[in-house]
Amino acid sequence: MTVEIKIAPKNSLLLVMDKDSGEIPELMNGKLVVATPSCVAVGTLSEADGKTSVMLTDEKIHVHEISGLQKVFTGVLATPKKEVHLYTVLLQSVLNLSVPNTESNVEVWASDEKEPERLCVLVTSTPIDDDEFRPITFQGEIFPATLMGISILEPVLDVIDDELGDWLWKLSNCRGVTKRAAAEQCARCARLAVDLLLEHRQRVLDGIRDRLQPHDFEPETTCRDWLLALQRIAELSDVAEGECIWSAPSHARDVDQAKLKSFIRRLGGN
Repeated sequence: MTVEIKIAPKNSLLLVMDKDSGEIPELMNGKLVVATPSCVAVGTLSEADGKTSVMLTDEKIHVHEISGLQKVFTGVLATPKKEVHLYTVLLQSVLNLSVPNTESNVEVWASDEKEPERLCVLVTSTPIDDDEFRPITFQGEIFPATLMGISILEPVLDVIDDELGDWLWKLSNCRGVTKRAAAEQCARCARLAVDLLLEHRQRVLDGIRDRLQPHDFEPETTCRDWLLALQRIAELSDVAEGECIWSAPSHARDVDQAKLKSFIRRLGGN
């Protein structure tokens, strides 16, 4: 379903949230898009300069049919009431869609990185197996479950930088546990991975197709998700003090690692 509106919202800002709920970001800091786990704030054309054409859709085909748009954000949004609304800062709902899950993937596409005349907000549920692949929260910001597949970069690209290989594995293996690493290391490794993605894009796409497509990963979308996530992780790491922390949700059916370690110690008599 696709719904559209032309609007000059107050403060040149729209809020993507579940119905009647969402933690609104405190500041935009000059950025077009800023997000919390439950709200995505999106800038528009200056209110004084006219209306912005805004589309809210759950159909990817519409996005790819629109020329002149670029993806400026990808993330995961909490949708506990299974509705996604576009609100003004006065909390007036101007567009809405029903969604099937309590978490939804959100992409924002824009015609300009500062004052877009056109915006498209794509909301989808992922068919990816959430037993295996889950959203990763890095420094309080949620990234798509596709990021959990990024450890394939090491074998696909024959990564010889041991620190980068270890970091990629650690980044993606965090189900139900909190991982941490020095902020400088996270920034360095994230930027190295970005360089590799850009330099060896076709090899990466082929690797995703061979290794992850059986899990319903779409190569082009996954590659874009990784690139945007790594660029943002580098930014978050630059402003972090000391260490960065990240984790992914646990499931009731996961193995309790603490109990497993205790059991192993008992078997070994330690």
